[in-house]
Amino acid sequence: MKTHHILPEEGTSGADLIERLQAFKSDDARWDLGRVFGFVYHPGNHYVKLSEEYLNAFLYESTLNPSTFPSLPEDPRAFFLP
Repeated sequence: MKTHHILPEEGTSGADLIERLQAFKSDDARWDLGRVFGFVYHPGNHYVKLSEEYLNAFLYESTLNPSTFPSLPEDPRAFFLP
């Protein structure tokens, strides 16, 4: 059986979308307060900004077809390893 989804005439506003995303995280531990035991590492604000820029550089390209986007690294760690 095929299912077809129809896009609504009007979408969710950006503010509503962000509010919903924040609600998803409402029960998450506040690792940024430094009181969480777990696999969380905050490298410092400089590296956070660098990581955001790295992710934004490839935000809309897809690794599903590397012949279309040869600039995408096969392994992103290649940028960080000597």
